Amino acid sequence: MTLITQTDIKTLAETQQPYCISLYMPTHRGGPEVRQDPIRFKNLIQDAREQLMAKQVSEEDADALLKPLNPLFEDAAFWQHQSDGLAVFLQGENLQTYRLPLQFYEFAVVSDRFHLKPLLPMLTENRRFYILALSQNQVQLFQATRYNITPVKLAGVPQNIEEFLQYDDPERQVQFHGGGNASPIYHGQGATTAEDKKKNDILRYFQQLDNGLRDILQGQEVPVVLAGVEYLLSLYRDANTYLQP
Repeated sequence: MTLITQTDIKTLAETQQPYCISLYMPTHRGGPEVRQDPIRFKNLIQDAREQLMAKQVSEEDADALLKPLNPLFEDAAFWQHQSDGLAVFLQGENLQTYRLPLQFYEFAVVSDRFHLKPLLPMLTENRRFYILALSQNQVQLFQATRYNITPVKLAGVPQNIEEFLQYDDPERQVQFHGGGNASPIYHGQGATTAEDKKKNDILRYFQQLDNGLRDILQGQEVPVVLAGVEYLLSLYRDANTYLQP
């Protein structure tokens, strides 16, 4: 799903050029109604065409201005993955589409600015945030709003601590699970218990996780909500460099 951000809306609002075309329509997430959505979209294109011609644009030029919209109409996969509403903005060759959790009225507007009033609820009601779910078996990141939640892939980050230890040190993976009935004891300078080693392994894994999270969140000012047991949350707070107290 392509959620619109405040930056997107600001960029659209600052656009002032001839023939800014704004299309809004309700869409469907599934069911037989999905087949009707591209037909509705085609009708909106025709509506925009008539508005262009009313502005003394020739039929040939109107068709040329609307040409970037044709691939959307013909893209079956595009219509199979919709939300509740679709907003489309076209100016010249610049085409932006947003699948949004709002049900819009079906209409087209051709002006020297984009028509953005239907998007205003997104500014106040659809604040984005991330959820970082921590457990020893799996770590997951989600992008969320009040309307939906979407998984986000943590590129370059092992899915769990076991996978991290497998690449870091295969022998430590066995020790992490405490193989055998006896608890292993680590000797040498600064001797420590198996529990301390396990805690250190988790902390090192969270440091790598933090690096991956920073790559995703770079340039964004969005909150991150932590979810998990307090033991892991406390360790992650020690490792993180993005979340500030």
